[in-house]
Amino acid sequence: MIIVINFIGRFTMPCHFMLNNFIAAVPSHHCDISSLDDRGVFSNLSQAEKLVVGIPVNEDGTPSSCKMFAEPQYHLLFNSSNITELPTVSCQTGWVYDNTTFKSTLTSEWDLVCHKRGKNKATATIFFVGVMFGAMSFGSLSDRWMPESARWLIANGKLERAQMYLKKCAKMNQTEELIDTLKVETLSTIVVTEKRDRTYSYLDLIRTPKMRKLALRTGILWFCVATTFYGISFNIAGFGLNIYLTQFVYAVIELPAKVSVYFLLDGIGRRSTEVGALLMAFVCLGINIVVPKDMSVARTVVAVIGKGFSSASFATVVLYSSELYPTVVRQNGMGYNSFMARFGVAVAPLILLLDDVWKELPQVVLCGTAVLGATVARTLSETRNRCLPETIEDIEQQW
Repeated sequence: MIIVINFIGRFTMPCHFMLNNFIAAVPSHHCDISSLDDRGVFSNLSQAEKLVVGIPVNEDGTPSSCKMFAEPQYHLLFNSSNITELPTVSCQTGWVYDNTTFKSTLTSEWDLVCHKRGKNKATATIFFVGVMFGAMSFGSLSDRWMPESARWLIANGKLERAQMYLKKCAKMNQTEELIDTLKVETLSTIVVTEKRDRTYSYLDLIRTPKMRKLALRTGILWFCVATTFYGISFNIAGFGLNIYLTQFVYAVIELPAKVSVYFLLDGIGRRSTEVGALLMAFVCLGINIVVPKDMSVARTVVAVIGKGFSSASFATVVLYSSELYPTVVRQNGMGYNSFMARFGVAVAPLILLLDDVWKELPQVVLCGTAVLGATVARTLSETRNRCLPETIEDIEQQW
């Protein structure tokens, strides 16, 4: 039942998280130039000719999305040179959108383009701000309906219930001969809790020095991992290919990425897997900074590989962090980490707006974020083949 519930959540959650890529997609658009109609020559022109005399072109030859000529430039029908000095104005009467791919989006409905472009990205940010606070609230509430592990029960002094679960596990694993050894007296010697029946809160993550350092480092790591992952995921329209195909390939690459993590975690360890995945994501992001824009297929391939590495880093950090936190505050720690991750996701759409400053600046920022995450991950303890901490005292004394 637990597996089914988790599967439903994990299956539907990405659909909601990636929905903004489609409902807020930005179709090709240009100024509505109907205001230039002088009821003379202009009205007799074809649509293509109206665009020539009414819309300036960008350096790549495409019509400008946010500018129009102040008045029709009929001479451009015969000579298209020297158009840089012609007077232009911002769109006066709205925009015309290409509805080939989308009949309607939030962008076209509310004209969230040009000077309103930031509001488009804000729709994703607002959504993830809600997810961010939900992560902390429901992270601690989940303890009330999820069955506790035997490890957690022992650490909190609930030995009889721990004994019951361990006996069930012994029967399931066909090791009934060990049931007689699972006595309450034996379990009580496994760990001495700091205070039995004590209730832990998020404040316990910062009460002691080493716990504070652990919380700070894992928080930064989760922020960097999520920002890198979603910074790549939200940029499906940046390669000039069909966004449905790009999204599909982005999803497919996660399968081999997560399978590889399964083997790497035991092969080279949690820390090395996390650091390596983030550094490889950084390399892919860096490559796409220098690859020419007209090589859209090559850029997409590199981006997909980078998405795979960022997905591997996300899959790793979940297990890695859960092993770093002591049993008594693990759920609180993971709730806090999820909060930091959603904060990173909320920031990711805003990072993509930096292309107004410099076209490659979002990629540069994501590169820096990936490197920062790898650097922080390198400072964390390796958990492979180690006895995991049960109490905060274990963290302070042994880790």
